[in-house]
Amino acid sequence: MRAGVAEQDRLTPERSPAYAPELNPVELLWSSLKKRELPNLTGDHLAGVADATEQGIHRINTNPQLPWSFLAHTGLALPPDPTELTERSVRQRSTSRRRPSKGSGASR
Repeated sequence: MRAGVAEQDRLTPERSPAYAPELNPVELLWSSLKKRELPNLTGDHLAGVADATEQGIHRINTNPQLPWSFLAHTGLALPPDPTELTERSVRQRSTSRRRPSKGSGASR
Protein backbone atom coordinates (compact mmCIF):
# COMPACT_ATOMS: atom_id res chain seq x y z
CA MET A 1 0.00 0.00 0.00
CA ARG A 2 2.76 2.46 0.92
CA ALA A 3 4.55 1.83 -2.37
CA GLY A 4 1.39 2.57 -4.34
CA VAL A 5 0.77 5.79 -2.42
CA ALA A 6 4.41 6.85 -2.87
CA GLU A 7 4.02 6.57 -6.65
CA GLN A 8 1.10 9.02 -6.68
CA ASP A 9 1.90 12.75 -6.54
CA ARG A 10 -1.68 13.65 -5.68
CA LEU A 11 -1.94 11.43 -2.59
CA THR A 12 -0.72 12.43 0.84
CA PRO A 13 -0.93 9.78 3.55
CA GLU A 14 -2.38 11.00 6.83
CA ARG A 15 -2.25 9.13 10.11
CA SER A 16 -5.51 9.03 11.96
CA PRO A 17 -6.45 7.60 15.33
CA ALA A 18 -7.81 4.06 15.52
CA TYR A 19 -11.24 5.35 16.53
CA ALA A 20 -12.19 8.95 15.91
CA PRO A 21 -15.92 9.34 15.31
CA GLU A 22 -15.53 13.13 15.29
CA LEU A 23 -13.46 12.77 12.10
CA ASN A 24 -15.96 10.49 10.37
CA PRO A 25 -18.76 12.30 8.51
CA VAL A 26 -20.79 9.06 8.39
CA GLU A 27 -21.09 9.18 12.19
CA LEU A 28 -22.86 12.53 11.82
CA LEU A 29 -25.18 11.05 9.22
CA TRP A 30 -26.13 8.21 11.58
CA SER A 31 -26.57 10.70 14.41
CA SER A 32 -28.99 12.72 12.27
CA LEU A 33 -30.94 9.58 11.37
CA LYS A 34 -31.12 8.42 14.99
CA LYS A 35 -32.39 11.80 16.17
CA ARG A 36 -34.98 12.37 13.43
CA GLU A 37 -36.21 9.14 11.87
CA LEU A 38 -35.25 6.44 14.34
CA PRO A 39 -35.84 7.72 17.89
CA ASN A 40 -38.12 5.46 19.90
CA LEU A 41 -38.86 3.46 16.77
CA THR A 42 -40.41 0.15 17.62
CA GLY A 43 -41.78 -2.27 15.15
CA ASP A 44 -42.61 -5.86 14.56
CA HIS A 45 -40.26 -6.17 11.60
CA LEU A 46 -36.86 -4.98 10.50
CA ALA A 47 -38.48 -3.67 7.33
CA GLY A 48 -39.92 -0.74 9.33
CA VAL A 49 -36.44 0.27 10.45
CA ALA A 50 -35.17 -0.05 6.88
CA ASP A 51 -38.03 2.13 5.59
CA ALA A 52 -37.42 4.81 8.21
CA THR A 53 -33.70 4.76 7.45
CA GLU A 54 -34.36 5.16 3.71
CA GLN A 55 -36.67 8.10 4.43
CA GLY A 56 -33.93 9.73 6.49
CA ILE A 57 -31.32 9.20 3.80
CA HIS A 58 -33.74 10.71 1.29
CA ARG A 59 -34.24 13.71 3.61
CA ILE A 60 -30.48 14.20 3.84
CA ASN A 61 -29.97 13.83 0.09
CA THR A 62 -32.70 16.33 -0.78
CA ASN A 63 -30.93 19.04 1.24
CA PRO A 64 -27.81 19.93 -0.76
CA GLN A 65 -26.10 21.56 2.23
CA LEU A 66 -26.66 18.84 4.82
CA PRO A 67 -24.21 16.17 3.57
CA TRP A 68 -21.50 18.83 3.15
CA SER A 69 -22.18 20.11 6.66
CA PHE A 70 -21.28 16.66 8.01
CA LEU A 71 -17.91 16.93 6.29
CA ALA A 72 -17.40 20.55 7.38
CA HIS A 73 -18.13 19.60 11.00
CA THR A 74 -15.19 17.19 10.98
CA GLY A 75 -12.76 19.93 10.00
CA LEU A 76 -11.60 17.78 7.11
CA ALA A 77 -11.66 19.06 3.56
CA LEU A 78 -11.86 17.52 0.16
CA PRO A 79 -9.43 18.61 -2.53
CA PRO A 80 -10.90 21.25 -4.81
CA ASP A 81 -13.10 20.14 -7.66
CA PRO A 82 -10.86 19.58 -10.73
CA THR A 83 -13.16 21.75 -12.86
CA GLU A 84 -12.73 24.61 -10.38
CA LEU A 85 -8.97 24.22 -10.58
CA THR A 86 -9.12 24.39 -14.36
CA GLU A 87 -11.31 27.49 -14.35
CA ARG A 88 -9.12 29.15 -11.73
CA SER A 89 -5.90 28.38 -13.62
CA VAL A 90 -7.40 29.78 -16.84
CA ARG A 91 -8.35 32.99 -15.02
CA GLN A 92 -4.91 33.25 -13.44
CA ARG A 93 -3.19 32.75 -16.79
CA SER A 94 -5.35 35.37 -18.49
CA THR A 95 -4.73 37.81 -15.62
CA SER A 96 -0.97 37.21 -15.65
CA ARG A 97 -0.86 37.87 -19.41
CA ARG A 98 -2.42 41.28 -18.88
CA ARG A 99 0.04 42.32 -16.18
CA PRO A 100 3.59 43.08 -17.22
CA SER A 101 6.16 41.10 -15.30
CA LYS A 102 8.43 42.90 -12.83
CA GLY A 103 11.53 42.37 -14.97
CA SER A 104 10.03 43.74 -18.23
CA GLY A 105 9.70 47.28 -19.45
CA ALA A 106 12.08 50.17 -19.78
CA SER A 107 14.88 50.47 -17.26
CA ARG A 108 15.19 53.63 -15.20
